[in-house]
This record gives sequence, C-alpha cells and structure tokens, in this order.
Amino acid sequence: GLAFFYRDDYAQCIENLNTFLHQRTENRTQEEELEAKFHLGVAYFNIGKYGNAIPYLKDVVDYNDQNILANYWYIFSIMATDDLPKAQSLLEDCKQKFPNEGLFDKTFGDLFNLKADATKARDYYMTAIEKSTEVIDTLTFYRELAKALTNINDTLGLIKCWETATSLLPESSIAHRELLNIYELL
Repeated sequence: GLAFFYRDDYAQCIENLNTFLHQRTENRTQEEELEAKFHLGVAYFNIGKYGNAIPYLKDVVDYNDQNILANYWYIFSIMATDDLPKAQSLLEDCKQKFPNEGLFDKTFGDLFNLKADATKARDYYMTAIEKSTEVIDTLTFYRELAKALTNINDTLGLIKCWETATSLLPESSIAHRELLNIYELL
C-alpha cells in the first residue's frame, strides 16, 4: 500500500492499506499498523475524504501524541471538516507540546485565514517563518507559507518568507528566483 501512496495513487493505497488492516493481527507489529493508519489517513485527506481520515490519524496521535506529522494531519483534517473550534483547541495543545515547531504556527495562520482574520493569520505566518520546521522539507514549508501570504496579499510577509528561505537554503535556485520575482514586482 505504501508504494501506491508514494506514487500518489491514493485510491489503490486506500484499498491495499484497508486490506492490510483487516487481515489477522498476529501477522503485523503495532508499528506497522500505526504506519498503515497514518498513511491511510493522509491518503483519505489527499482525495478529499477528510472525515474518513480523522479516525485513522486520531489512532496514531492517541498512541503517540509526540508524533508531529500525525498531529498536523489530524488537525488539518479536522479543519477541513469545518470543526474550527476543535482544530483551534488541538492547535493550542500542539503549540504547548512543540513550542519550536513552525508547522503549527503555519496551521494556526491557515485557521485564522479560514476565519477571515488576515491580521491574526499574518502574525502566525510570521512566527512560522521565524521558527521554520523540522518535520517537512524546508522548501515545501516556505512555498506553503508563500501561498498563504499571497492569499492575504501580504507582500512584506512574502519578502520575509523568501529572504528567510534563501538564508536557510543558500543553494536553492527556487528560493532565490522567488525572491527576485517579488523584488521585480515592487
């Protein structure tokens, strides 16, 4: 099932991982089951079945609440089902558990963007830029932040985003190009 996940064939991934999870349990370890549930939850999310993703991701978080990515995808799935109060409460918990992880600040920014509060969204995005992330690809993280800042029309935030990305990734031609593109627009 995981091979299909990494090829973005989420329908086949879901089918295979569901089969795996419904097999007799003595043939797998708890770690294998949790990995299958995590990828199944993310696969459901990626095909827009957010409600289906939640129980699988919750199982992973309940087993290990220190799993940053499981917490992120669980909260993001809840946000996608429009349960913003629950998502906000879980985000507040994660910011306490992972104070140096910018992924949750970025997600808080997304939450306030959904609530149409661009000022609070920007504040969280700026904090996310300062913290960065340890759990996903740095360039991907800054691209996502740049998209979010573009959505709230924050040019100064975009500049800070790509300046930070170029300082963290001096070899990245993409980060440098994005920064130059912004300067050319000014």
